Amino acid sequence: MIDRKLPTLGVKWPFGATLALAVGILLCLVVISEFLLRRDFIQSKLPYPSIGSSNRSLDVKTHLLHEMVKRQGPPDCIFLGNSLVNSGIDPEAFQEAFQSITGKSIRCFNFGINAMTPYSAIKFADILVRTYHPRLIVWGITPSDFHTRRKNKEVVLETNAWVRYRLGDGNFSGWLADKSYIYRYYLRFRFWLEYPKIFHNHTIEEAKSTPAGFRPDQTRNIIDHPMDAERHARYKDILSQLKVDTTVFSILKQSFSLDPATIIVLVEMPTHPACLSFYSGGEKTHYGFLEKVKGFAGKNGVLFIPVTHLNLFKDKRWRDYTHLNVHGARIYSRWLGKKIGKAAKKGAIPGFKTGG
Repeated sequence: MIDRKLPTLGVKWPFGATLALAVGILLCLVVISEFLLRRDFIQSKLPYPSIGSSNRSLDVKTHLLHEMVKRQGPPDCIFLGNSLVNSGIDPEAFQEAFQSITGKSIRCFNFGINAMTPYSAIKFADILVRTYHPRLIVWGITPSDFHTRRKNKEVVLETNAWVRYRLGDGNFSGWLADKSYIYRYYLRFRFWLEYPKIFHNHTIEEAKSTPAGFRPDQTRNIIDHPMDAERHARYKDILSQLKVDTTVFSILKQSFSLDPATIIVLVEMPTHPACLSFYSGGEKTHYGFLEKVKGFAGKNGVLFIPVTHLNLFKDKRWRDYTHLNVHGARIYSRWLGKKIGKAAKKGAIPGFKTGG
């Protein structure tokens, strides 16, 4: 019997060399692309890279903060909260007012994220403290932050792969989003393919945000305008059924111990006077809530700055029932800068030292 050996698949020299060369070229292209995508002259011609979140302000804030650190170093102060903070606190106006009181400069960044709740804010506070070690976090809150948690777009922030990776979950997608600009632009391209209309909104958000993370809102007032009717009704429904979730106080308390070198200050974001009637118990419910926050802050040795009783705002300072416009934001930011500056000067913020 003739013993015939079946042919086997093997990689011989010519093909093997070609494969090795192709892999080498691919690796070189990846390295060169990563290098180029990180250059300012390339970045200026491209949209912000994405970390894979459908929340448009998260991509903007992570990119702008990264760019600030490259230019100036880590911020001394970070503003944290939802869209009311995003469009309600102007870091430049705050810094000017703070310096006018203390005589010292402070570098600030607005990390207000649309739809951020205390549940996600504590996670971002953890990431920001670990990464940038700010001396001060100013956390803007409103009564609606304390409502019972809802399972909708609010949880998108917490389930993002990059967020989970930064908090210690070793997932590969999160690692790539953190390390690779090629992957982040792939996420941006994929998002454009899936949600072209929302992508357009992201582009507008990017264009209107300042380098310090502030997203100034239009000066036009749309209170009682039909286009704001749905948002108005939704906010009214939230406040009319507001029941304080005590879990939120536990979350706030947890943030106080993230790092002894980082001081947390709680501040009330302004509420339009008309909204006080939305509560089932009227304005007494609102002020009663503030007293609870004040008592909680005092018990934990944390500064809380309320603003509701101050007559700082008229309708022309608001964009809608919940958001200040750019003029209202600057008035509030200067007021807040002076309040925190006076507190720092008097030593009411333990361990805080101004930059500069």
